[in-house]
Amino acid sequence: MFRLLRYFSIASLASIILAAVALGTFHELSEKSQLLRFGESRNVVLAQDFSNHIWPQFRSFANTAKPLDTTTLRHHPELVKLSLSVREAVRNTATVEVEIYQLDGRKLFSTSAAQIGIGDNGNQGFVSAKRGQVFSEINHYDQSASLDGEVVNRDVLSSYIPVRSSEIAPIDGVMMIATDITDLVASNARQQRLVTAS
Repeated sequence: MFRLLRYFSIASLASIILAAVALGTFHELSEKSQLLRFGESRNVVLAQDFSNHIWPQFRSFANTAKPLDTTTLRHHPELVKLSLSVREAVRNTATVEVEIYQLDGRKLFSTSAAQIGIGDNGNQGFVSAKRGQVFSEINHYDQSASLDGEVVNRDVLSSYIPVRSSEIAPIDGVMMIATDITDLVASNARQQRLVTAS
């Protein structure tokens, strides 16, 4: 009888632990999905504003920049203007990095100057956006470049978004917008601990 009771107690405890772990995991996945959707929608709005109001001024430059070598591209006067326009567009937001890809995967522009002219056509986000689909992912960086220099120990949501004048227009390029979501991730982690503990 004692053994049966002990077995039942152990089995009950194991079930409770498994249920708590399952609940915590479900909550974590649900919160991450919501965070991804929220951050992505914010980045898409920024990219659409860029496509409508800034990109038309630089479309011809993007076409003429294709044959330029990396050094010439990085020092091109139009790139200075583009940089000022992009930085103004994302001022007072949580944006930490912006990149604009040409359709061959070469980075026409980046807020991290060392990335300009670099090819990255194997990037999953770029490939998806080139096909017309928005792609977002959350990554943790111990150290990374940002608009203000470098960020340390931050959680960043990166969205790759097609650049085009309208939903039915041809895709001119791909824009990557990276947003700092460290505080939101920390808040979700606290909520998850509360859910698991309750």
